[in-house]
Amino acid sequence: MDVKIGQYWPGDSLIHRLDARTKLIALIILLVSLLSVKDPISIALFTVLSLALIKFAGIPFKVVLRSFKNVIFIVAFAFFMNLFFRAEGEEIIWRFGFLKISKEGLAAAFLMSIRILLLVFNSTFFLSLTTRARALADALEKLLKPLRYIKVPVSELALMMSIALRFIPTLIDESDRIIKAQASRGGDLDRGGLFKKAKAFVIILVPLFVSALKRAGDLALAMEVRCYRGGVGRTSLIESKMKRQDYLFIAFTLLLALVLIGQAKIRL
Repeated sequence: MDVKIGQYWPGDSLIHRLDARTKLIALIILLVSLLSVKDPISIALFTVLSLALIKFAGIPFKVVLRSFKNVIFIVAFAFFMNLFFRAEGEEIIWRFGFLKISKEGLAAAFLMSIRILLLVFNSTFFLSLTTRARALADALEKLLKPLRYIKVPVSELALMMSIALRFIPTLIDESDRIIKAQASRGGDLDRGGLFKKAKAFVIILVPLFVSALKRAGDLALAMEVRCYRGGVGRTSLIESKMKRQDYLFIAFTLLLALVLIGQAKIRL
């Protein structure tokens, strides 16, 4: 099974059973702590924690690796930017014209790449792989509920996020079908230089854009027929409630983040 970004992996682990609000709060805590630390020891501990989450949730490691294929370009770009443009006042180990590689730049490039992968993994893990889109939208609506008092359209924002998450794998599958259809007609997207490849992808983007507009129109018509009027007066078939395990998981995540940030500051 090839899992894409935005697709749910069914399971019955403790992570799957946690309330979606718990996962959102835990994700925010982990992301803030991950962005706060920069030393290799803390990054290594975060990596071990991420691998443990994969094992604990019962998600095959190969599935997680395949879900990263859409962010390889971003990781490579960040790697080379840190590799070549962090050389002032540092020990240079290679130079070619204006390009410089230093020991510090090499270490920073590796650490930045790992941090981006960890950010993408934790976001994908908590927001899609172990949480259904509908539950995530309900959790976001409940967490942002106080903003209704200042006239923020919380229900509409939650609905937009739910639709976006739902249609990410759908559009990816649609693009795969378009590529195969063009290939069967003799279209070749792998040959030629960069500009030729970019021009060839127009034959994919145009039908994909048309398909997305058609799906959006059908969805809007379906919502209008069903008299959807936002979150005013709406109820849920299944009301989610946070349990003891949810509060314990949040406390554990917060404690873990404080320990990692604390030891990073001590090392500095």
